Amino acid sequence: MDIPLNTIGKIEAGDNKGWQVKVEPCATDSENCLVLISRDFSNPEAEGYDDWVEDYESLKQYFKESKWLISWA
Repeated sequence: MDIPLNTIGKIEAGDNKGWQVKVEPCATDSENCLVLISRDFSNPEAEGYDDWVEDYESLKQYFKESKWLISWA
């Protein structure tokens, strides 16, 4: 599973179907990541939330548990 950083993807299946997701690194010297989820990143008032994951393995597990099929931009 390849999960690109700083790229918006559309959730095609799984939890939050139809929403968008973006993964951002927390810091350059860390493997921590923020998983940002929004109904529409182009609308600052759109509903959304975020989660923190410890490392890339945790990120892959997060995506697997969410049963996401992502279409990356």
